[in-house]
Amino acid sequence: MLGVFVIFPTIHALSCISMDTNSYLEIPFHIFDTDVLKQQLNQLPLNESEDVCRVMAVVDHGNQAVVVQFSNLLQGSELPTDQVAFLTVIGLDTNRNIVHYHYLEYACSNYDGCEKQFVLDHIEWLFKLEYTNLSANVRPFLLATGNWSGKCHDS
Repeated sequence: MLGVFVIFPTIHALSCISMDTNSYLEIPFHIFDTDVLKQQLNQLPLNESEDVCRVMAVVDHGNQAVVVQFSNLLQGSELPTDQVAFLTVIGLDTNRNIVHYHYLEYACSNYDGCEKQFVLDHIEWLFKLEYTNLSANVRPFLLATGNWSGKCHDS
C-alpha cells in the first residue's frame, strides 16, 4: 500500500501597529496620560502580515517629549525577537548645550499587539527616568573642562 503525505505549512502572521512612513506618535511630557495613550494606540492602523512586531520609544529631554515609532519605521533594526534594548545618549548640540536621549526598543512575536502592550506597560517609566546625576558626571568630559586630557592612560 502506498501512502501519500501532504504537508501544509503553517503561516503565523502577527497584527502589528503600522503607521505611515513619515509618521510617529509624539507624547509631550506635560500632557502624558495613560488612558489617552491607550485610546491613541487603539486607533492606529494595523498590518496583519508581520513576522515580528517592533517598537522604539525615544525620550527627547530637550523637547520634553517621547516619540514612539512602530514596525514599518524600524525595518533596519537588528534587535532579536523577544529582546529589549535600552540606550542613553548624552552629547552636545551645535550650541554646546548638553542634550539627553533615551532609546527603548522592543521586538516581539508572541501575540498580536505585543508591541502595544509593551508601550502601555513601560512608557510611564521613561517619563520618570532621572538623568540629572548622570548628566552632571558626564558634563566635564563633554565640555573638556578641568584637567582631563582625553587620554585613557598616561604614556
